[in-house]
Amino acid sequence: MFNPILAYLLGWRYHDLDKGWEVCVIRCLATFDVTSMAIMFERLFRKKGLNVKVVPVPRSLSSSCGLACEYPCEDEEKIRSICVDRDIDVIGWHRLD
Repeated sequence: MFNPILAYLLGWRYHDLDKGWEVCVIRCLATFDVTSMAIMFERLFRKKGLNVKVVPVPRSLSSSCGLACEYPCEDEEKIRSICVDRDIDVIGWHRLD
């Protein structure tokens, strides 16, 4: 059975469609000006045990080729803080569904 409270806590977006549920997982992405920052971001947070991966920048964010890092939305505050401490230049923080 679908639990809307659990879905909210997991960062999912959901809609009640005629007593059925549609679940859309929210993806969190960090974008960068240079590839080396994306690689540094991924390495750092993987070492810290987070599920972070380098992905292409979605066309909805940019038409140019580039890399972004997908990360767990629930860890965003901690990730942002560490990026400031480690001088990792993130040019954008995005939530996509």
